[in-house]
Amino acid sequence: MLFGQWSVNKEAILSAKLQNCQNVNSKGNEYCPLIFKNQVYFVSDYNAKGKYTDQFDLYYFDGNKGKKMPMPANINSLFHEGPMGKTKDHLVFTRSTPTTEVEVIQYNPANNSTVKLTGALDLNLSVLHPTFDEAGGRMIATIPIVDSIKSHTDLKMWEGKNTKFPTIKKLEGINSTANDCFPRLINDSILIFASDRAGGYGGLDLYVSFYSDDAWQTPLHLPEPINGPADDFGLVLNADMKKGYLNSSRPGGKGGDDIYLIQSKNSLFDFTHVKQNLTFDFEILDILTFLPIQDAFIKILPIKHDSTLTYLAQQNLELVNTSKELKLNNVIADQLSSALLFKTDSLGISQPTLEIDPGYFIEVAIPNYQRQYLLHIPERLDTIQEIVMVLSPESIAQDSVPRPISQGQRFAIQGLTFDENKLIIEDFAEDFLSDLSSAMKAYSTMLIQLIGYTDARGNAVQNFRKSQARAENLKKYLIEQGVESDRIITLGEGENKILNQCTDGVECLDYEHNINNRIEISCISD
Repeated sequence: MLFGQWSVNKEAILSAKLQNCQNVNSKGNEYCPLIFKNQVYFVSDYNAKGKYTDQFDLYYFDGNKGKKMPMPANINSLFHEGPMGKTKDHLVFTRSTPTTEVEVIQYNPANNSTVKLTGALDLNLSVLHPTFDEAGGRMIATIPIVDSIKSHTDLKMWEGKNTKFPTIKKLEGINSTANDCFPRLINDSILIFASDRAGGYGGLDLYVSFYSDDAWQTPLHLPEPINGPADDFGLVLNADMKKGYLNSSRPGGKGGDDIYLIQSKNSLFDFTHVKQNLTFDFEILDILTFLPIQDAFIKILPIKHDSTLTYLAQQNLELVNTSKELKLNNVIADQLSSALLFKTDSLGISQPTLEIDPGYFIEVAIPNYQRQYLLHIPERLDTIQEIVMVLSPESIAQDSVPRPISQGQRFAIQGLTFDENKLIIEDFAEDFLSDLSSAMKAYSTMLIQLIGYTDARGNAVQNFRKSQARAENLKKYLIEQGVESDRIITLGEGENKILNQCTDGVECLDYEHNINNRIEISCISD
């Protein structure tokens, strides 16, 4: 959750350099580039050998080398393939048919597989130029509007889940009476699109709208050199928004619509953080009597980095009860100095006011009670965040041998680090694995799976092997503790499930990449 406001950095745009992608463009049309895992996908009516095809097909080029390459044979057909959109793991594009219907197709580059979404989308419209948020739960696309005055195109937004989009929402203040088309979502909160509405430089011009206060704001016309007197559309940017691509039919190109590289020393869009306060209303109770607990210590650690928050969200930290102490510095040591300490009054209440952050890691502790932890992510900016937590006395009977994980649970094992293929088990992880091996020896029905993951750096095939080796090394460790081999299943997923923005081609710090180097454990049966 972002707290602040996006704005156009006019100085960065005015000083930006545009360069025609000569190795990609042809005598025909190349348009709507899309950056995905260091590849740039686009549409063209000329093939990779420079011959006119009489139809629009999809191609790609390496973001660094710039050579035009054809897509696999199962992608391009005898009909038109449209611009691509993307979610975190997939590409989505449209394909024309002999009828007026337009097919919507999901493509997975990892295994070169396609799935038709047309039926799942439940749309009776011709949907063009789809763009998605990162989670794939929102789609914005272009649709034709036919009326008695003037036919044109508008932008519409659909919301749903798992490629089903039953809810249609109007984009209030975005559409005009002219053509509005070619949308592109960036960071889920920046909508770039093209329009030939009045007030532009001529033809299609690029506009941007920022999402703020639960609504899309009034579109802003982007200055030169992004816009000019010819058609300009299809702007896409990389993570730092200093580099990207757009297409234009401006003079000096190789053909009709050409793809241009745009580069700037500074981000084309700025985000200004706005400080806001949030008040917590804690009520701490005894689970047996529901009486208030006085002098309970509440430690709150603000989570200021989205990557750290994503990591914690994988840990199943929602109301975790434990008789063992889970020290905060075993979770996110680099932010421990930001932890704040509060205490409940005679009514078991504490009402601290803090600056709003994307999330908070909360520990509640008092002698003779089990500690309790909560990962709190404010979904709404309510003035008061009411949180009731009930603590269990340590005297409540526990299993003679506690299970550190139950059937159906899945989380990342904390306290593991990796040196090449070697597995380094730190103190906290050693404690957990000791409990796990004791439980598996005590309960013969326990069956677990260890899943290894890597970051996106390096070769994908090598990362798959590396992740498998990491899981196998941890399995070997548990076997040495006395656990039977056939009760531990291992799996390597390589770089298939990146937790943050650090995918192929995205520059990240080492600690951001290392969030993705992990071993997850799931309990198949207990």
